[in-house]
Amino acid sequence: MKWRYLLNSFPNTQVCAASSILGDRPAYRHFRCERLLFLPIFLLLFCGVSTSSVWSEEWGDISATLDRVVQQHHLPAMVGAVILDGRLYATGIAGVRKAGTDVKATIDDPFHLGSCTKSMTCTLLAILIEQGKLRWDSTLAEIFPEFVETMNPTFRTVTVEMLMMMSSGLLRDVLPSGLTIDDIIIHPELFVFPGSNIVEQRYNYVGVALQSEPVYQPGQDYLYSNAGYIVLGAIAEKIEGKSWEDLMQEMIFRPLGMTSAGVGTYGSTDVVDAPWWHYIDDENNQRTPVAPTSENDLPNVYGPAGLVHCSITDWSKYILVHLNGEWEDQILLKQETIVRLHTAKFPGPFSYACGWVAEWGDDRTYLFHDGSNGMNLSNAWLSPQNRFAVIAVTNQAGDAASEGMDQVIQALIEEFAPRSAVADWEELR
Repeated sequence: MKWRYLLNSFPNTQVCAASSILGDRPAYRHFRCERLLFLPIFLLLFCGVSTSSVWSEEWGDISATLDRVVQQHHLPAMVGAVILDGRLYATGIAGVRKAGTDVKATIDDPFHLGSCTKSMTCTLLAILIEQGKLRWDSTLAEIFPEFVETMNPTFRTVTVEMLMMMSSGLLRDVLPSGLTIDDIIIHPELFVFPGSNIVEQRYNYVGVALQSEPVYQPGQDYLYSNAGYIVLGAIAEKIEGKSWEDLMQEMIFRPLGMTSAGVGTYGSTDVVDAPWWHYIDDENNQRTPVAPTSENDLPNVYGPAGLVHCSITDWSKYILVHLNGEWEDQILLKQETIVRLHTAKFPGPFSYACGWVAEWGDDRTYLFHDGSNGMNLSNAWLSPQNRFAVIAVTNQAGDAASEGMDQVIQALIEEFAPRSAVADWEELR
């Protein structure tokens, strides 16, 4: 049996649930979006314009706002952008690439997006759906018939859309027995699934994950699941015969001109040539810089759940697709597909759509998400109907980063958002 084969590869392995993508540590809570209920829900309304007509190399500067937050909360760096009237309106950068150095961060530097990757994975799957290679209601039994006999029977009817909306019943994480996310960050060699390449490793991860016990019946509740998004990545890989990493480049990054976007290492260990990550020790509140390499990140298998990096301007190009896409077709997807990606369907404490938390105010939809690998923190706040969004990233996690991020999002909303949108935000929060 496949399960027995995989267990033999891990002599002491069992499927187990981690308490979150990055454990219960406050520094890591962003990866599962729990703080989103406590952050300001602003967002606004939008009229559509194609991506090519909303891009300019000239925009305003919000660096002073970011610098105030960096100084107040002692963050290494923070980068941000404001999208207004469906166009990139302002960007800014403040701070240094590595704490303790004087190497300034730049607007073109890549930053780690964490779980803000998830909507990108859903976008990739939606492209395959539009191409007729997959359906929203394709089931795991249809996609992986070779696992039907070994998977938990409950998962056979789980659909692609359930996986996207965190309603599959899968655990948050499927890890070797006794290990936590902290363990595999420190010792990623403990989380190595059989396979000579990343496609085979994700495929074998799916074989293990689908034998776990469901947390609830599919479609009946919500649980933030990184495991579900790894399965989505493996689905794309099986359909296309290419890695999720290559498919992201081919179907999303290159068409949008996101030249800085990628997965994995984007800096050196001996030269500060990119923003380093910063880990905060809970016990002594000490900050430790960490080089931005794959060896220091979550295992590569986790890519579809949260390992994309890019510059703030390149991230803006992706965000514009989701802002403008509710009004007209985009380079990546049709309008009706993007609207579906933004529409939550299943019950649960979050109105979780496809890689976005979706809330409503006065018949307007507000989308948001955050992400962290425990050493960075990203936030995206969108209103597809009000032509406005704010995005920001800092290369540190922890309470100070969380407070600083909340502060900068609020400041940018109050400074740039239309008055009606600010009123909505005040009411919703």
